[in-house]
Amino acid sequence: MSDVNLYRRLYEQHRDEAPRIYGINAVNNHCFPHFHSSIELVCMHSGCLSALLDGESYDVHAGQVLIVSGYMVHSFRTQKESAETILVIPLFLIPSLKKTLRDNVFSSPVCDTAGNESLRALLELICTSWTTLSIETQIGLGHALLGMLISQVGLSPRCADSRSMGVIKDVLIYLQDHYQSSISMEDLAKRFGYSKSRFSHLFNETLGCPPGTFVNALRCQHAARAMLESDQTLLEISLGAGFECPRTFYRAFKQYYGMTPSQYARAHSDNLSQTTSKAVNTP
Repeated sequence: MSDVNLYRRLYEQHRDEAPRIYGINAVNNHCFPHFHSSIELVCMHSGCLSALLDGESYDVHAGQVLIVSGYMVHSFRTQKESAETILVIPLFLIPSLKKTLRDNVFSSPVCDTAGNESLRALLELICTSWTTLSIETQIGLGHALLGMLISQVGLSPRCADSRSMGVIKDVLIYLQDHYQSSISMEDLAKRFGYSKSRFSHLFNETLGCPPGTFVNALRCQHAARAMLESDQTLLEISLGAGFECPRTFYRAFKQYYGMTPSQYARAHSDNLSQTTSKAVNTP
């Protein structure tokens, strides 16, 4: 999994409350399902990104923009390689479009920029300069960009959440708050009004993985942060993350990150040391 998504939350409230457009450049992006009210744009530079939006699958290629409307549960994964810039635009930054984008969704989540030089130029400007733009400029460019996208792909009335999607969003929030505790799939299914088999099927169909795999992913993210931010032993970290035993922790961590916990800690400690050294030695 790409480190760029290490601190992503399922309900990204901090994105909705951010004082400016949030941007990040990603390579081989991969993130687990999450949602927010902000508009998220994924501007593809190369390769192909597979996206899951409210249970629907899309492949996004170079020269295209993925538009994630507010409150959509979405996740990304890269099959081979991808490079993209992700822009998250909080609704309060675009007051004249706020109500429109709350009541509607983009008719197509994938926008091809070929043939629209104005849109391409505006995207390039924001993707390369978002860190240096003033708030006033960001607001103006945000309005212009979303206006162009609305003109290009159109808007459709937002349908009321199906019961299943509403439940899944509640489940995501619940798991974010309780993944460190012992979680029984039977109890989890019962809490949300389903049989275990039906709940597992719904979760897997909507989010692309079984509930247990998802919970272990949250625990692995917690453990990865703890390894870099604390002096705890791996046993303490694994138990604190919610794993019942070190063996389960090691197996889940290697499956998720492609390396053992010790390898992860060593690799990221080396990167941190190099970054710190560069910062100290920079005149």
